[in-house]
Amino acid sequence: MTFSDTRREYNFSSLNKQQLSTDPFQQMLHWLNQAKQAELKDATAMTLSTADKHAMPDARIVLLKQFDHSGCYWFTDYSSHKGQQLFDNPQACLTFYWREFDRQIKIQGMVEKTSVENAETYFYSRPLDSQFSAAASHQSQPIDSRKTLENKLQQLKNVNP
Repeated sequence: MTFSDTRREYNFSSLNKQQLSTDPFQQMLHWLNQAKQAELKDATAMTLSTADKHAMPDARIVLLKQFDHSGCYWFTDYSSHKGQQLFDNPQACLTFYWREFDRQIKIQGMVEKTSVENAETYFYSRPLDSQFSAAASHQSQPIDSRKTLENKLQQLKNVNP
């Protein structure tokens, strides 16, 4: 199967330096705000690319939860595949792609764990069912069956009504 003749028209003109902020932080903030104001579906979705200790690349979509001068924040289970990869090799790449604007931005750098306080603040800001689901399952870990997961979820709900 080939896709060499698959094309589409791009709606937006090319960018030039005069259109961009000289401050990368301000430019990113501007584009994030544009995406949110346009009510793009998953405006904060980004591809998180990592590599394991053997340099095998990996990528997945995560959601940006906070952006400030200290960096981009997303939250994950530290025991997940991505958590382990970042522990072994703390370099990563984030790619935001806003198809509706024919625009993308790439951010590369070192990843650090956020503070426990910041992680807890985020966790407790989530809807209660989302908190229960996160506590009932461990990302990237196999489960015996869906029923096992549902039972564990129900046990948590019974203990914490």
